Amino acid sequence: VFRELHHRLGGSLRFMVSAGAALNPQVGRDFALLGIPVIQGWGLSEAAPVITAQHWHPRRFYMSNYYEERMGSIGWPVDGVDIALIDVPEKELYVHLHGEGEIIARGENITPGYWRAPEETERIKLGEWLRTGDIGRIDEEGNVWITGRSKFVIVLDSGEKIHPDEIEEKIEHSPLVQDVMVMGRKVRGKTQAVALVYPNRDEIVKRLGESATADEIVRAVSADADAVQADIASYKRTTDVILTDEPLPRTAIRKIMRGQVQENYGFDLARWAASWAEFQAQTATEPADDEAQAEEALAAV
Repeated sequence: VFRELHHRLGGSLRFMVSAGAALNPQVGRDFALLGIPVIQGWGLSEAAPVITAQHWHPRRFYMSNYYEERMGSIGWPVDGVDIALIDVPEKELYVHLHGEGEIIARGENITPGYWRAPEETERIKLGEWLRTGDIGRIDEEGNVWITGRSKFVIVLDSGEKIHPDEIEEKIEHSPLVQDVMVMGRKVRGKTQAVALVYPNRDEIVKRLGESATADEIVRAVSADADAVQADIASYKRTTDVILTDEPLPRTAIRKIMRGQVQENYGFDLARWAASWAEFQAQTATEPADDEAQAEEALAAV
């Protein structure tokens, strides 16, 4: 059925590797339905730069749902690398209690430290082990799963933990949401998870009309956020939605720069309209140019 697509990709593509940012599991499954395997790897600069990768087994891909069922895993440690999990006491996260912890790695590819920066080196090294800062778990097969960043874990007063990435992935399914960041906030003296959202103006106008008020937009976005979180544990769900009239700061590979997100947020309809127009102008491309570039790329392959 997809022979023409495979031909356009060169005709002899074995598999593709995704890295640099988390692969949305559904995107991986969609490629799998086209007969195109996408396996995921993970690492960081301090590990030169690979720590784990999924192993490629053609029979498992073509004869079973092995990869679809493990979509989202970052695989096993590469040859010569050992990994382990350690407790994160400051986040009340303990491996023996929660089955997850901060991932540490060692091997010949691990940096001995930062150049002329002993304090920073001490922060990331435990002897020969590298503290990655990522929280994860290891299943019975040895597959590694990343569940969040240690410094961004939200610890509730009950001691339960929330990984913002997991909730953000849910809320992003709403067409009304362009950008979202989940964070912990004190609400009446108790820590709760709230969602900071930059709304998609085109979708808001489509659903509510040009004259929608800020309150109507908050209610619509909140309703969508509640709906897409219905299948997760109640303690993980966001308790409030805060709107911002400016896009959230992101890196070149579209990761939210959480450290640069402001403490206070406002939502002015006029500022939102202006920022949305600017956002659209920055991201817009000519369809004809896209098609030409795609054809050139396929021809090169």
